[in-house]
Amino acid sequence: DTTLTENRILNRALSRTFTVNSIGDGSNSTIVLEEWKPIFDKFDLEADGKQDGKIPLDKFAAILDEDPVWKESVPQTLKDRIIKEVDLNHDGVIDYNEFLTLVKGKI
Repeated sequence: DTTLTENRILNRALSRTFTVNSIGDGSNSTIVLEEWKPIFDKFDLEADGKQDGKIPLDKFAAILDEDPVWKESVPQTLKDRIIKEVDLNHDGVIDYNEFLTLVKGKI
């Protein structure tokens, strides 16, 4: 299932990002930049039924909560901080650049 695979890739990268974030330069993902765009686009479409380059924060949090490791292993206070900090321009949505910042471990 493609959706499950994409969710696992994202969540594995996020889990890795948040456990090794303080080590090195923050670029902890082993997935090349171009591979993130289709994943973002799929989440964008699933979040609100339109592909407009924006994922509402509450929908992004729900996507992350579908991953058992994220849901059960990451403390709620850390989840809340990550969701808040990923919205760099505070517009209530995650755009592709904010998404890349997150998966590259810059948050």
